[in-house]
Amino acid sequence: MRLRTAGIALALLTTAAGCLSIKPDPRPRPLPPETPTAANLVAYLNGNANRMSSLEFDEVLLDGRQGNQPTPGVTARLACQRPKNFRLRGVVGPQLVVDLGSNNEEFWYWISEAKPAYVFHCNYAELEKGVRLPMPVQPEMLLTALGVSTYDEQGNYTVRVNDRSNPQTVELIEETKGPDGRKVYKVAVFNRMEVGPGKPQVVAYAVRDEKGRDLVTATVYEVHTNAETGAVFPARVKVVAPGEKP
Repeated sequence: MRLRTAGIALALLTTAAGCLSIKPDPRPRPLPPETPTAANLVAYLNGNANRMSSLEFDEVLLDGRQGNQPTPGVTARLACQRPKNFRLRGVVGPQLVVDLGSNNEEFWYWISEAKPAYVFHCNYAELEKGVRLPMPVQPEMLLTALGVSTYDEQGNYTVRVNDRSNPQTVELIEETKGPDGRKVYKVAVFNRMEVGPGKPQVVAYAVRDEKGRDLVTATVYEVHTNAETGAVFPARVKVVAPGEKP
């Protein structure tokens, strides 16, 4: 997998939850039947995230695609802890082929098939200044897609209702800056209807440019719910970085 070329898809199937660290917070409140406000949506996301401070998966199946070419199936271990601790190490047979991680100071990735197969590091202080990254999917996006990250209750959000979509969805949109300093929008997409067991209420996460084009998307197809606490976390996620187009 060369992350430098445009277009990459990654499907994560979290087949076994090894550890779910729980915080004693109230259960997430359901979305209101009327059009929710930004405060409603943030409260829903944070209510779920505060049910768990960390997640660890003993077995994650990665099904990758670079352009039209499938990549070999990868089996990985994944562990994450709020706010920025993340580690995913994947193997094909006995061979380590991918290492993706972050901590409070920096994030990094290494892929055995990249040319050259360097370990790329970026610290958050440099990221604030604006840098151009060859890495399309960052750990922050994966932490958000796993439901661990919390949202700023005082953030500047807008809400958009998509009445013509099937299912009907509502988007929580936050304006922010990308790694290169350009304006981007972080989006969480909610199903307006009440969902059944195993179905996601938050169906997707995305990062979009100023023209509304998706730079990275994470689509949630299936979720698990902890019976004791009600914490919801994804069982099947598809992450796609289509790459920039003129």
